[in-house]
Amino acid sequence: MSSFIDGNTNTGCGDGLDGRVGGIVAVMCLLVPFAVVNREIALVHQSSSMSTIYNILLAVSICVVVFYLIGYALSNGFLPDHNQNSFVGERFFFLINRDMCAYIDVIAELARALTTITIVLGAATERIHTYAVTILTICITAFIYSIPRYWTAGDNSWLLQNGRMLQDTAGNGSMFFTAGLMALILTLVIRPRNQKVRQAPFFAINNPTGLISSTMMGIIGSVFMIAFSSSRRVSIIGDNIAVNDNPDARALKGCVNIVIAGALGGLSAVGAQRYMERKQLFISPQMHLRIASAGILSGIVSVSSFATVINPELVIPVAMLGGVVCHALMMFLKRKMKDDATDASAIYLGGGVISLLAAPFWDEEDGIFFHGGKWHGLGWNLVCMIVCLLWVGSLFSFLCLFLSRMRVLSFPDEHIESEQGLDVSLFSMDVTMLSQAAENRFGFHAGVYTPAPARGRNRYHQRSRPHPHDTTTLETSFADPANSNTNTPHRHKHMHNRKNNSILPETTTYSPIPEDSREGEEDLSSSTILPGGVVVNDSDVEI
Repeated sequence: MSSFIDGNTNTGCGDGLDGRVGGIVAVMCLLVPFAVVNREIALVHQSSSMSTIYNILLAVSICVVVFYLIGYALSNGFLPDHNQNSFVGERFFFLINRDMCAYIDVIAELARALTTITIVLGAATERIHTYAVTILTICITAFIYSIPRYWTAGDNSWLLQNGRMLQDTAGNGSMFFTAGLMALILTLVIRPRNQKVRQAPFFAINNPTGLISSTMMGIIGSVFMIAFSSSRRVSIIGDNIAVNDNPDARALKGCVNIVIAGALGGLSAVGAQRYMERKQLFISPQMHLRIASAGILSGIVSVSSFATVINPELVIPVAMLGGVVCHALMMFLKRKMKDDATDASAIYLGGGVISLLAAPFWDEEDGIFFHGGKWHGLGWNLVCMIVCLLWVGSLFSFLCLFLSRMRVLSFPDEHIESEQGLDVSLFSMDVTMLSQAAENRFGFHAGVYTPAPARGRNRYHQRSRPHPHDTTTLETSFADPANSNTNTPHRHKHMHNRKNNSILPETTTYSPIPEDSREGEEDLSSSTILPGGVVVNDSDVEI
């Protein structure tokens, strides 16, 4: 086992250049979850953007804390002298006894955990409840994602020892596969956003510029996560795919392959859409933009398991297949009226499956195309997919169904169906609940007052003025139960008169009367009517 894992600082991490470069690479890996978040914000409606951002910040904060406490230990805490075939990590809880030089790896692994969380929760944006965000983030980071991550990237994992040859460089393909699987499960369990989404020809793009920027950000972040960071991790802790060339050349090869794969994935996805619409006179530009963006990301994910170990010409068929599969899954979910808000299932589940199935064919040392007859790599990749499917599928499905049964998986229907959006509907419901609580506790309705431009010394005015001859029963605030005269409105909202420092009751909202009944009456718009019909000039009254 290498000195990096043993905690020896004599690894080149502290000699200056390598430490700084490694730190920059690790931090740049955070562009991937940031790109996923930006895609989510670009696709949600403006009226629900604030609640969406709040859930994102909550999920990111919880993920960082849980990953620091136990997530990193379970996913990367393998022992150098431990017996082989471990099931889960056993050390580095709270990062205790972790060498500071290894913090580069901690940041890179945190970026992968954040990527998984943002992918899963983004699929259910605009309707997932805040309680569900909290519970799902804790469970995914703690064990649903961390344990399969150890299986596919841990040096002592049972999938990587004793002749078992899982073909997945640094566990990239498995990470995207599990994230896409959880996104699909959440999409199937949670209800769609509203009825309009079901009947729309395609889900709209509310910020095209944000969608383009998130796609470009995803390409750059993938270069650092899949190419540079994975090559560094492979060269330090050992890789299941043996390659003769050095890590630097391997990282540069991965960078080229990722860019080519993204371009080919986008072209193939758009080409598939144009083929389907060849008989239509009008083609929605929003549809093409969204499909192109998803195809680019799916092409990158499709080569994530082996981008650093193949030549660029071999990327072409895999990336094109990834774009076509992504488009097919998007259309299938649309036809089945399943509301995947960010196309996470099509991008990451489809691309992850292709990546894990294609990696055994392109391995330069043990690949089927390079060394005929060596099919054991494909067999172990299938085993990896099956065990991840059973572990993640069963635990996450149970968790989602439990939250749905407890009615905390999504917001109530009146909020999701509101045309005003979550931001307005949630806030207005809070105000209504507060008003109802005040009425139940104190026995009065909360009066409504609106600010108006200052008129003389009067700083506020009532929404509607009472007519001087209108003595009907009116809805008032702070009604005095001691006075039962229904023709006299009672108001205890205090107004101060600065001349004699007295307290005068203030009027509240009155029901409007027809305009024709006001003809010939005296204009009292700048006066206040007190109980008993007393008129007070507003210029002499201050709040």
